[in-house]
Amino acid sequence: MMAADIETKFGFSAGKPNVLFEGLYLLTTASFPFYDVSRDGQRFLMLKPNEQQAQAATPILCWNV
Repeated sequence: MMAADIETKFGFSAGKPNVLFEGLYLLTTASFPFYDVSRDGQRFLMLKPNEQQAQAATPILCWNV
């Protein structure tokens, strides 16, 4: 997860992105984010794989076209 300072006073400009934290978190293919932020903006809620999912091999799908 990354964060950058932004300026909106005279248009929009974004500063250099900084890493907030790293980790293995689940991504979703749904049309909604895979995380949520607390009302005070101080915490994230993210899905993390269980130990079996983290150790399992990622399948590779192949189709002949």
